[in-house]
Amino acid sequence: MKFAATIELIACVIVLAASAAFAQATAQRIPSLVGLTPGKDLRLKGARFTESFDPSTYARTDFIERAGDQKPIVFFRHQRSISVSLAHAQRFVLINDYLATKGCRVMIADLDAHRDWQIDQTADQMYQRDASPDERLVTIPEAYEFSPDDKQVLIGMDLVYISVGTAQEANQVGTLYKKWWFSVDTYTGRVLHEYKAADIPTRWYAPATANRE
Repeated sequence: MKFAATIELIACVIVLAASAAFAQATAQRIPSLVGLTPGKDLRLKGARFTESFDPSTYARTDFIERAGDQKPIVFFRHQRSISVSLAHAQRFVLINDYLATKGCRVMIADLDAHRDWQIDQTADQMYQRDASPDERLVTIPEAYEFSPDDKQVLIGMDLVYISVGTAQEANQVGTLYKKWWFSVDTYTGRVLHEYKAADIPTRWYAPATANRE
């Protein structure tokens, strides 16, 4: 009977994690980034964000229109859900791309160059190496904000899933989680500083770097 109850609990967790509602809630977890919804306008810093959805392919296309744009600009394409933040100078869009049920990649979209790139790989590798997280803890890198000069991004390693069979085990294993932070270069993803602390540092960004084109 206990075994059957455990299987039922696991099944319920899997169903919940796979649902669209769970994906949308994940995309809204960070106050400084806002999730996009197909067919609904989002206003950020004077810019209008919209998202289209193709039901035949499940493809989602994201647009932005700033004050000086003559028409909406396509800045990202994906399959599940994203949350976004606009850079202070409005050149970049910071994106948490929730590409899998328990997966996320941090992306930068350059609105002037019309390209995007991933910036979380080095931070994730450093966390796996230095924190040595328990294999039952599923963590993902998530972006939180730009630095004031837009040259750096704050990334947190967030716990999104505990792979155990009971609530008691989840409570025990959850105490092993280490919430660490990384400041990374917006252009390259290079880690500039690693913060081994649960709270966001007051001034997390490194001193201003040299200007880039």
